Amino acid sequence: MTGNKFSIFVPHASDFLTNHRSHGDGLTAFGFISRLAARGHMLHVAAPEMDIKGDLPANIRLYPIKTLAKSMILHRLEYMLRSRLLLNRLRRAGQDDSPIDVIHQLNPVNKGLSLAMLGSGLPVVLGVIVPGWPQDAEEGSVKQPIWKQLIEGLKMWCKRRLLTLQQWQASALLIATPAARGDLHRAERVEHKIVQLPLGVDTARFHPAEDSEEGTADGPNILFLANLWRRKGIFTLLDAFAQVAEEIPTCRLTIAGGGGELEEVERRIAASPYRDRIRMLGPVERDRTPELMRNCTVYCLPAYGEPFANSVLEALASGRPIVATNAGGIKEMIPDGGGRKVPPRDANALAEALIEVLGSPELQTEMGRCNRRKAEQFFAWDRVIDRLEAVYGQLMATQHQQQEAPSPQTY
Repeated sequence: MTGNKFSIFVPHASDFLTNHRSHGDGLTAFGFISRLAARGHMLHVAAPEMDIKGDLPANIRLYPIKTLAKSMILHRLEYMLRSRLLLNRLRRAGQDDSPIDVIHQLNPVNKGLSLAMLGSGLPVVLGVIVPGWPQDAEEGSVKQPIWKQLIEGLKMWCKRRLLTLQQWQASALLIATPAARGDLHRAERVEHKIVQLPLGVDTARFHPAEDSEEGTADGPNILFLANLWRRKGIFTLLDAFAQVAEEIPTCRLTIAGGGGELEEVERRIAASPYRDRIRMLGPVERDRTPELMRNCTVYCLPAYGEPFANSVLEALASGRPIVATNAGGIKEMIPDGGGRKVPPRDANALAEALIEVLGSPELQTEMGRCNRRKAEQFFAWDRVIDRLEAVYGQLMATQHQQQEAPSPQTY
């Protein structure tokens, strides 16, 4: 460590690290990496797959780790071995100039990969950990036979043991929201390691519309920006929009996203009497999302327990009102004054909330200001990285004290 600048080894940034593709974990991981690098820290970053657009600064070094194993378990074991060999190589190369100070595995962290760092003698940071989806998030699941239930039970037992080992060897556990405590095994035993650290949003790129941009001659516009999985609440929104469109004849719905239940979504829209007021954009480039956010009247994500949505952060920073569900991690992201939160799968409640917000420009302005304030004070990247640097600094100080503690004397 030089001054307050750290050399950070990231053995697993994300399953897919990117700075421009639509991949939540990959974009978030790159957000942490790029902003730590902008502060002058050295980043050694590994990931199985990468797609990075543009040049990177010299203090970000990428190491794609390709595995030969086909099965998931063997792939993970091989990845763990290769990441530990990479750490050993980096430590040998930088033992004089830039020794590794801290290991930080980003997300996801529930695969046991950090156990490859056992015995390294370095502080290990895990996260940011987001809560998982509820088990009933996907509807229509078929009851499994007993033998499959037993196998699932065994898998869950192994997962709990894995989580216990990871938490035992970690120096700090970063959680995005209090709901993420549920993804820790016996969180009360590692209370001293838990730090709440949200994911970040670029408040310069995502900002409220200028006065000249406010309003639209085409009427109010609801934006849904997500993959078209049932658990994202797209069908609840389509049912609710029928009520909204009848109450507010000028209202429109914009759906940005693809995949998942696309064919069923298209079928339902085609059968809707309000289909001419529903616009489907398909998957959108990241460069278009700030404009989409600024141009909508309200952002809506009626998911069945969304763990942590980047799109909600972007709506907050864009000063948009939000109508979402009172479930998962997003219920803790949205301030009470910044929107309305309704029960999952309740199209009537969703329609009522949308009609209330869409029908009041004053309420829209008040909610937008509340959300922008929350984004600036809590979710802006500078705020997030300040807190992460403090975590690194505390861990390094603790390690330094332990190294300097006098050895017990034997008489």
